Amino acid sequence: MISVYVHADHDFQMKSALERVSMSEKEMEKYIERTNKYRSDFYHYHTGRSWDDAENYDLCINTSGANIEDLVKVIAKLVK
Repeated sequence: MISVYVHADHDFQMKSALERVSMSEKEMEKYIERTNKYRSDFYHYHTGRSWDDAENYDLCINTSGANIEDLVKVIAKLVK
């Protein structure tokens, strides 16, 4: 098993999310906060660890401004 943590800076998250979903910026801020809290709680419940601690993963990738297809290729090479 290889664990990968995929993250992006706040501005990139907002821009990307607002391109896909019709919400106000304020609504999106709340949505992202809620979603990240859920992810953090879920991860902690099942592992006893912190979701956003890089030491818990084999690979951490910042997707801010990155080409997703290229990142998929990098991960696929790592798995092989």
